[in-house]
Amino acid sequence: MAKKLLFTLIFLLVIGIGSFFYLIPSDTNTITGNTIRIIEEQTENTKDFIEETKEEFFEDGEDEEEQEKDDDKEEKEVIDEPEPNSQNIKIANFNAQIFGDSKWGKLGSSFFVPLIEDYDIFFLQEIRDKDGSSFNTLCSSLEDYDCQISQRAGQSTSKEQYGVIYKKSIEATLTDYTSEYQDEVQRPPLKVEFLIDDYELTAWNYHTSPDSVEEDINLLENLVEDSGNVLIIGDFNLDCSYDDGKAGDFVDWNYLIEDGEDTTVSQTDCAYDRIIINDDMNEEYVDDGIYTEITKEQSDHYLVWVEIEL
Repeated sequence: MAKKLLFTLIFLLVIGIGSFFYLIPSDTNTITGNTIRIIEEQTENTKDFIEETKEEFFEDGEDEEEQEKDDDKEEKEVIDEPEPNSQNIKIANFNAQIFGDSKWGKLGSSFFVPLIEDYDIFFLQEIRDKDGSSFNTLCSSLEDYDCQISQRAGQSTSKEQYGVIYKKSIEATLTDYTSEYQDEVQRPPLKVEFLIDDYELTAWNYHTSPDSVEEDINLLENLVEDSGNVLIIGDFNLDCSYDDGKAGDFVDWNYLIEDGEDTTVSQTDCAYDRIIINDDMNEEYVDDGIYTEITKEQSDHYLVWVEIEL
C-alpha cells in the first residue's frame, strides 16, 4: 500500500514538472536567467523531496512487513505451544459415622455428591449398609465415577466396609485383607493400587479400633512396603486418649496431618484422621488440608485430603 502511494506521488510530480515546461513558450529568449535558475532550483528540490519521501515510505513499508512477520511468528508460537503434561489429583478420606439407609435418607445426594465431586479419589469409611443399597444409590448418583467396596468386617455384630470412589479415567485394583486378618483386628486395612495414566499409586485405607490402636498400626506396618508411591489414609484414632501420636508408627514417613491438628467435629481437639506418605510420593506432594464444613448431623469427623501433581 505504501509503495503504491509513493509511486502515485512521484508520477504526479513528474507530470506537474512536465506540464510546467510544456507551457513555457518556445522562444527561449523570453525566459530570463533568473527564471531558469528558479526552474533548476525547483527541479532539484523536487528530486530531493522524491528521494526523502521514497526513503521514508520504503522504511515504513519495511517496518510494517517486519511487524507482520513478527505477529505471524508470535501467533504460530502460541498455536504450536504444547499443553502442559502435569495433572493434579486430589484424594480424600471421610468417616461418615454410620453410613447406611438412615444417614442416606437424611442427607442424600445433595450432601454427598458435591462433597465427593471435589476429589478424584474418595475413601468413604464406616459404611454399615447391610444390603449395600445406600452405597449403590450413592454411586449411581456419581456419573463420572466408578465405585468398589470392601468385604464387611468386624468381630462383633456391628460390621463396616470401606468404599472406594474414583474418577472413571482411573484404574483401581483392591486387595482386601478381611478374611486373612479378621481374627487379629476389628477392621483389617484395605489396599488399593491406582493407575492414573502412567502414574502408579498404592493407597492403604484403614479405620483402627480405639481399643487396639497400637496392635492395629503394628499390623499395618508389617503389611505396607516402602516401595513406589505409597499413601496411608484414614481414621487411625492416632491421638488423645487412644494413642499418643506418631512415635514409633511409620516414624520415618511424612505425616501431613500433624499431632496438634483437629479432625473432629465435637469439642474434642484430636487428630484422629491422618494422611501419611512415603518419600517417593512426597516428591509429587502439593498440598493437604482438613475440610471443616461438616456439621454434627453429617458426621463426627472432618474430611481430610491431599493433593499431588503427577
